[in-house]
Amino acid sequence: VSDTPDIVEPPKLPRFEVKKKGFKISPEKRRKYIVYFFFLCLVLPTIYTKHIKPKLIQQNVEKQKELREAIDKKDEVEVNERDKMLTYLLNQGKYLFDGSKYSEASEKFDQALKIDPQNEEAIAMKDKCESALALKREMDDQKKSEVLARERSHKITDLENQVMSSFNKGELTQTLALLQELEQLEPKNELVKRYIPIIRSKKNELSKKEAFSTKKKELIEERSKLAEKYYYDRNIYGAIVELKKVIVDGDLSPDAKKQL
Repeated sequence: VSDTPDIVEPPKLPRFEVKKKGFKISPEKRRKYIVYFFFLCLVLPTIYTKHIKPKLIQQNVEKQKELREAIDKKDEVEVNERDKMLTYLLNQGKYLFDGSKYSEASEKFDQALKIDPQNEEAIAMKDKCESALALKREMDDQKKSEVLARERSHKITDLENQVMSSFNKGELTQTLALLQELEQLEPKNELVKRYIPIIRSKKNELSKKEAFSTKKKELIEERSKLAEKYYYDRNIYGAIVELKKVIVDGDLSPDAKKQL
């Protein structure tokens, strides 16, 4: 007797056989189906052509019409908005032009021409603005030149008064400086022609006198010292001669007379 247990095999399941059943059509039904098929092949195109296709075409035409109407409405709205904007810009430009604000008016007409470059009214008003601006610039330049001429005239008058005042006071250096400033503003001024030569000649005379008086003073001082030296050296005659020369040269002080 063996010790290994007996191996039990699993039971075998029964096999089920599936029998294929064929699709059988009788000859009569087959003929009917064939007849129906050819009938449909002949009839369906006719039905599509006469009934379905016209409806599809009509629907397509209606859709295209609706789309065209929508586009036309949109274009019409855009045209109306553009016309309104153009009218607004033209009115604003005219208002600014009437108020003599030519630069702002020109900008408005430029905007209008961007919307409608062929707008005759905007072109004409733009030309008017440019003409008005050119005329205004000319007038401004003319006014500026008039103001400058007026200021120059006032300055010349003030300088002339200062020249006469300083000349009467004897302030020759100040007078000469004022005359030179006046000459730069008006080279052909009568005061310039008349007083500059006079003042220069007077200044030359004064400088000469100052130089002469300086030399004279030095000479007088030298003779006074020499006379004093002669006096202390008991050269009385020499001291008298020198003191007489001092008095003759113009030193009329009591000291020189006393010493003499």
